[in-house]
Amino acid sequence: MENESCSLFHSFRHRILNEILDETRSLSSSFIIIVDKKSLGILSGAVRIIDLTERGATVIELLEKERKPLPNSDALYFLTPSIKSIKRLIQDFSSEPKYHQIFIYFTGHISDQLMQEIAHSEIVKYIRIFKEANCSFRMIGSDCFSLECPGILGHLYMSKSSSERRELINHLAQNLSGVCGILHDLPYVCYQSDSLPAQELALAFEEHVENLFRSVTDLKANESRPVMIILDRNYDLSLPLIHDVHYEALLKDLYEVGNDGHVVYSSVDNSNVSSTKEAVINEHDQIWVKLRYQEIDEAQSVLNNELKAFRIANAGMEQAAKGEGLNEVKAMAKVVSGLSGFNETLTYFATHRFLIEACMKIFADEKITDISEIEQMLLCGFDTEKKEYKESEIIEKIINKLSDITKGNEQFRLAFLTIASMELSSNDRKSLTDVIPPSLGLALSKVSLFGLSLQGPGKTQKRISKKKIGEIAGRIPPVTKIFNYAMPKIYEIIESAISNTLIESGFTFARNSPPNMGEAQPVPQVKSLRKKQNPGIRSKRKVIIFVLGGVSYAELRVLKDFDDVQVIIGGSRAFCPLEFVQEILDMSKEADIPDLDPRDIELDFR
Repeated sequence: MENESCSLFHSFRHRILNEILDETRSLSSSFIIIVDKKSLGILSGAVRIIDLTERGATVIELLEKERKPLPNSDALYFLTPSIKSIKRLIQDFSSEPKYHQIFIYFTGHISDQLMQEIAHSEIVKYIRIFKEANCSFRMIGSDCFSLECPGILGHLYMSKSSSERRELINHLAQNLSGVCGILHDLPYVCYQSDSLPAQELALAFEEHVENLFRSVTDLKANESRPVMIILDRNYDLSLPLIHDVHYEALLKDLYEVGNDGHVVYSSVDNSNVSSTKEAVINEHDQIWVKLRYQEIDEAQSVLNNELKAFRIANAGMEQAAKGEGLNEVKAMAKVVSGLSGFNETLTYFATHRFLIEACMKIFADEKITDISEIEQMLLCGFDTEKKEYKESEIIEKIINKLSDITKGNEQFRLAFLTIASMELSSNDRKSLTDVIPPSLGLALSKVSLFGLSLQGPGKTQKRISKKKIGEIAGRIPPVTKIFNYAMPKIYEIIESAISNTLIESGFTFARNSPPNMGEAQPVPQVKSLRKKQNPGIRSKRKVIIFVLGGVSYAELRVLKDFDDVQVIIGGSRAFCPLEFVQEILDMSKEADIPDLDPRDIELDFR
């Protein structure tokens, strides 16, 4: 369809709009769209209401809700291939048909058993299209995705054998193969060598994606093959817990942002009157797209420059909005026609200006800067002067800070980060647990499920080696901000993929490996991890990273640092720090994987 370096977001929209919707419209000029809870979330990540209505959709209804029969109307069912959804689908035609003719698209593979249930039901006579769309994931950025599988840490790390994880691993592998199907990519697959779950997923995924390209005859793979890297969440337990100061990560840390980008915030006007406001921030908001991965103070600067340029370019429109400078009828008509879009863009600017300033105010008022300084030291092993910190001194700082924190989950966040970053002596561990509630102190033992020792054999020491500390100190520029100088581990993994040194970096390829593996390639130099470099000609080469157990928004922001290679990052879910904390606290092998609540999802009506 498009060139190989097209973003995942645009490839996904092409699947929904240019394949599913246009194919349906070729058989029916107007139709109802029926979605279930999870497929609604999938749609909301990439399409707006207007995208659907322009292609023939008259209304969108939820499968789980009671719906009136419309026997003269056609319906497009966009559903997940779950037992619940298929039973409800069959019920729609069990007594009398709800719709005239139907077009069924499943987000993923449907099992033989469920296929038989459909085949032996009354629904068969009404089906005009029946397909697997292979798009069981939600877009969370231009080249970021989530499989929407929260609550799986217990299944991954508390299972006694591979057989107990098999159903979950196969489910993830099937859905992950859909990402590569949409991209038309048949990747080389490698995995974190010291992780059995990562190995299981890599082998299962490789089998599923190869079967996908074999079974779908019109699905042609791109000539250049990317590398798919499967990471286990235990590769870095620290970064998802810190107060990352890039706009998206910090906003979702400090505010509750819905799966659809919906955020509610309080604003105070010039008369000191407070009011509640709502906004939707997603890929259709170009201001958000430009700012999301910028460090928060740089985002403010970029926003101001963009607003200034926008006002200069639309000076006539701004005058019109004030009722000035329009004497000719033609000029007036032209301006009026564009006034709506002009005002909408100004609203975007105003929203982001407020949210950026609000994040910076909270960061300062709640003394997060002090915590952030500790976090950066734990991640790097040194302070802002690039000197190794003394364990006794930082432990004292941490315990004092834990005593000041009043919210339990925030206490656990810092305590778990401490144990993930250092092996504590028995005395230091006791001092740490004495200042937090007993239940949280007990939950700290879950760090051992991720393969880390809970307590060191002797005195407290850093988990990061002196050699690694020296490497990090040598790579980063002089520290000017105490709250942002750590280098995300995922950044180094991407570099290893680009330079063909994954095997030397602790990764193993599944059944097949690239022919040039082992031939080291130079890595483009990035002058700063915080400043985007001037883009050159974009290579068709891709690196796809999937984090089993969930990816943090702090990891997604590294995308801005790679211009020569298309980097795509996804996870079994995406989370902010406190969501990761809750995942750890809720870890249980018996826990059910929850469905998305449809109340948390809305399609973009703009």
